[in-house]
Amino acid sequence: MSRYTEAEVRQLIVARESERLERKSAWSKEIGKKAREAVCAFANDMSNSKRPGVLLFGVSDDGTLNPEFAVDDQLLLSISEMQTDGNILPQPSMSVEPYYLDGKEVVVVTVEVSDLPPVRYQGRIWVRTGPRRVLATVQDERILSQKRTSNHQSADARLVSDTTYRDINFLRFRLLYLPSAFAKDVLEANERTDVQRMIALKLVGAESPHRCTLAGCLALVENATFYIAGAYIQFLRIRGTSIADYKDDEKIGKGHVQNAIEAIDNKLSGYHTTEVDYGNTFKERRFSEYPMPVLTELLRNAVMHRDYDLGNDPIRVNWYDDRVEFSNSGGPYGAVSVENFGQPGATGYRNPILAEAMKVLGLVQRFGSGIAISQKLCRENGNPPIEFKVTQSRVTAIVRPAKRPW
Repeated sequence: MSRYTEAEVRQLIVARESERLERKSAWSKEIGKKAREAVCAFANDMSNSKRPGVLLFGVSDDGTLNPEFAVDDQLLLSISEMQTDGNILPQPSMSVEPYYLDGKEVVVVTVEVSDLPPVRYQGRIWVRTGPRRVLATVQDERILSQKRTSNHQSADARLVSDTTYRDINFLRFRLLYLPSAFAKDVLEANERTDVQRMIALKLVGAESPHRCTLAGCLALVENATFYIAGAYIQFLRIRGTSIADYKDDEKIGKGHVQNAIEAIDNKLSGYHTTEVDYGNTFKERRFSEYPMPVLTELLRNAVMHRDYDLGNDPIRVNWYDDRVEFSNSGGPYGAVSVENFGQPGATGYRNPILAEAMKVLGLVQRFGSGIAISQKLCRENGNPPIEFKVTQSRVTAIVRPAKRPW
């Protein structure tokens, strides 16, 4: 999305609030909640305008600029976190730009229309009726779901042959998934069927026999590996430094993603050790060759970004004597390239519905910051930076051990 010119921003400031424009004179925690509702509504584009929505900060309802509104890096970060903190699902596409006009500061947030409506904020679907922001009705939700089927489909929205909604574990869906995906009052206020809710959550297709989407199959079908070849994780403990060396241990994580990930998490935990030393000071010192949160983060990244249409090769986790490797088929996607892979701000989601499902299931906490946080944890633990081997068809992340500090 291109940056607005100063003249265009001035026009937005004096324009009347509408279904695609909203103003906020300041920023606070409470205003942040209302702003997230607006972002959700703009992304849903209930009127089908197919135009970006604009949220102005530092501008009063009457179009005057707030002289007390000050823009700094922390404010821009707080506003940008509306996109990445995982409260708006699927993750919206938006930009945050500061402007300096007539000695005063303004922030312009531009929100693109989602290809995957309905978009929810904390389990509620918000839409706009003119300048008003309201909760979606059952009919609104149905219209948004129909819009999704006519839009360009993400890779994980494709329907999986030979499946139907009946393959989904209904008990798991009702007791675990639904309460995390929708707010309690929203669930109580409507009489949607399970299938209607699955359609809204992009877990099954809208047309009968309601086949599972790839994301729905991976998230909630117990034998997902039966329908999606290669949808499993292979863990190997290799005594040596080469794949040809002795395989001391092996584990296959399969089924829906939570089962698969938890199985490999257990293996990683089993081989992860922490040494304790008191030295001569009687003060406890701890040392681990690898930060456990880095290992679990890279595992989840591999699951989330794998190309599930690219062959039968599983996600591979190989623990060697001198490193741990995470490898998945599928190269960079969207705004991410071989050249900018891993750099701050470079994000792209091949499987946005799966990413949403993993957030709902509690497998990830936020989006777009996993690599940066992992690199920081490696530095703090004394590990070398994570190495990435990236091609157009595969990504491999390599973590090397830290040296014992005593």
